Amino acid sequence: MRERQYRLPIVLPVILISVGVLALIQNLDQLPLNVWQTVWQLWPVVLILLGVEIILNQLRLPQALGFVLALAVIVASVGGITYYVMQGTGESGIGMGEAQHIEHSLNGVTSASVTVMFGAGTLQLGSLSGDQLMVGDFRAAGRQLPVNIRFSASSGHGDLLLDVPQNQVIPIFSSGRGSEWQVKLNNSIPLDVRVQAGASTNDLDLTDLRLTDLNVQAGVSTTTIRLPKTGKYPAHISGGLATTTVYIPDGVSARIRVESGLASINVDQSRFPRSGDYYVSPDYGTAANSVDLFIEGGLATISIR
Repeated sequence: MRERQYRLPIVLPVILISVGVLALIQNLDQLPLNVWQTVWQLWPVVLILLGVEIILNQLRLPQALGFVLALAVIVASVGGITYYVMQGTGESGIGMGEAQHIEHSLNGVTSASVTVMFGAGTLQLGSLSGDQLMVGDFRAAGRQLPVNIRFSASSGHGDLLLDVPQNQVIPIFSSGRGSEWQVKLNNSIPLDVRVQAGASTNDLDLTDLRLTDLNVQAGVSTTTIRLPKTGKYPAHISGGLATTTVYIPDGVSARIRVESGLASINVDQSRFPRSGDYYVSPDYGTAANSVDLFIEGGLATISIR
């Protein structure tokens, strides 16, 4: 009489156990909040495990042997994933390459549109004075080119684009930090700023900039935005699985509209009381400095202070 064959799936148990183990370790404060930025890099493991599962099921192994092999694969996979993630959120692995310092002069422009297309890693955005439109330090893992820069100008208006090279990847044995960009923009001319980021930690200090428009799109990210202390401008901030904190300086009024899916929203209503679909400063209509802020969030945590 033949033994019953063992046909338990492997992929789902590995995913569930791995996510559970990492969430438990994170809840014990042994992993940073941005741990999931490292986890997403492991999606090819799912394809590998699907292949292993198919092979084991086709072998028609006896129940006991099949159970032992499946359990070994699950334990090895969960252990490997956990080890990689914990290493990736530390300081081991392939180091970051040398910082590439880049300066771009104003070239006579009196206003500019700046687009920052950032991938995975850490982005810091700030301000500078002087005759430079942009000054930045850019790093990527290993010897990869950290940034592409394109600039054009017409009728006194400049267009500056910073983006990640198309062939840039995070090496499998890297520290998992992705790229590191520190960018400063000129604070003496009007700027239209757009930031698009992926799995990243973003610190956007726009306090001293002269914004005419702001658009921030962040994916799986932790983002802190400090808005300018002067000016009148619209701002649009959107994110998926994101934690976003927006600081509105004292002396700046705001009208805020939030559209969200499964989002947790915390607005300082002592400054921005609720009025219908908006949170609005009492003096928004007459204030010298104000922002018209629209925020979209999916599975997000949004704080406005």
